[in-house]
Parts: sequence; C-alpha cells; structure tokens
Amino acid sequence: MVGLFLCVWVRAHLYKHISNMKVSFVGRGIMGYLGNKGSISISMTLYQTTFCFVCTHLTSGEKEGDAVRRNSDVTEILKRTRFSHTCCRAPQNILDHDKVIWLGDLSYRLTAGCGDTGELLLENEWQALLEKDQVITQEL
Repeated sequence: MVGLFLCVWVRAHLYKHISNMKVSFVGRGIMGYLGNKGSISISMTLYQTTFCFVCTHLTSGEKEGDAVRRNSDVTEILKRTRFSHTCCRAPQNILDHDKVIWLGDLSYRLTAGCGDTGELLLENEWQALLEKDQVITQEL
C-alpha cells in the first residue's frame, strides 16, 4: 500500500485512557491489492467507547461504471478490514465499533452539472444537493 497516511491525535490528558489500538490496511489498486487505492484503518478504545478511523482512496472517474467500482471498493474494505485484538470483546471489523469516522478521497460526486450545483449552492438548496450526492444515493 502506498500513498495513504492516517494519524489520530488526542489531547495529552486523554492519552492514558486509550487502549486496544490496532491498524489494518486493504489494497484496492492493481489486481485488487496493490497501489494507492484502498484504505488504512485505526481501531482504538477511548474509555469504554470503540472508535474506527477509516482513511480511503477510492476508484476515481465519472465514466459509466466508475461509481459501481467505488461501491465495490467500499464493500471490499468493509469485508477485508480486520483487527486482530487479543481482547475477546474488542471489535474485529469496521462496523463492530461504536463510532466510525470514514474520511479521505472518496471520489463520489454530485450528479448535478457544474452550473446547477453553483446555483443550488448560491440558493442554499442543501436538500437538493443532498439528493444529487452519490455518497447518499449509492446503495452500499
């Protein structure tokens, strides 16, 4: 895996309350395993709450089928991300966590054209923009 970097910073007084920190990565580039597409994830417990930070770089593009490939990336990341904790109650995968923060270059787009998007922004038409947001409209 190249090109992905994830740091989680915490305030000094919280550091001693962090436990069960693990890292997992999933390649989604060349042949589904190599390159700069994929994810790096950090699992940790703060007090009694489990957190998973997932930094991704998904397939880009606006051609037919690119959104389907992005969805496939997300599905594979969810399937293949595993944390090998020694504690039996610690989360083993992304969705086992209490809180998930998913970030990075998701490559999803607004399906409205540039002019329409600009108008909707100027008019504060947030609901209309959300209806055109591929992150929301894709069935993941």
